[in-house]
Amino acid sequence: MAVRPRLDHYPTPLRFNSTTLRQEIFADSAVPPSLLRYQHSFLKISTSKRIAEYLSIMDTFASFKLIFASVFALAGTLFLCIAYREWRSSYSIVTQGVQAEGTVIETYRKPRRTGESASSAEAPVIQFVTQSGEIKKYYSTLFTTPSSHQPGEQVPIWYLPNDPARATLSGADAWVMPIVFGIFGSVISLIAYSALISMLLKKSPFATPDLP
Repeated sequence: MAVRPRLDHYPTPLRFNSTTLRQEIFADSAVPPSLLRYQHSFLKISTSKRIAEYLSIMDTFASFKLIFASVFALAGTLFLCIAYREWRSSYSIVTQGVQAEGTVIETYRKPRRTGESASSAEAPVIQFVTQSGEIKKYYSTLFTTPSSHQPGEQVPIWYLPNDPARATLSGADAWVMPIVFGIFGSVISLIAYSALISMLLKKSPFATPDLP
């Protein structure tokens, strides 16, 4: 006859209760529960302060970037305005001005600015006679090495009859300033306005929040 085992021979399964276990740990610990709760609260406050300081630094950095981008955008816009003014001036002289035959009487070197080394680039000085018989001089701003025109050369020149001081030569001399300022203004404006729009969109209340 088979003998059935008795249930009291097997150990009772262990049951864990989080509240009882926490009380037992606190009872065996040398640190009272109130002090542990205080330390936990202190850590939460300290972490919150660090997060607030970090966010403050990030806001300051973002404001600095916004100002920096705004200044560059303004500079790019200014360059574009100068390019447009120079282009309009040259265009009006060429299309509305009077053509005359000028003579290169000399060349002059590019003015030296503070901190710049001496340059060998030169530009021609052209003398021409207006319709009214006045003798005028035009100082080209196209500096090259060597000069684009040498003394004694005959070159066509355009000037405004009502303002002979506004004159220009044909070719690069008439368009170099608009092109240079236009390129610089376009590049600076493209970079600055792209960064500015990107930062403003991130600050917009309609901006899509970043997904974690």
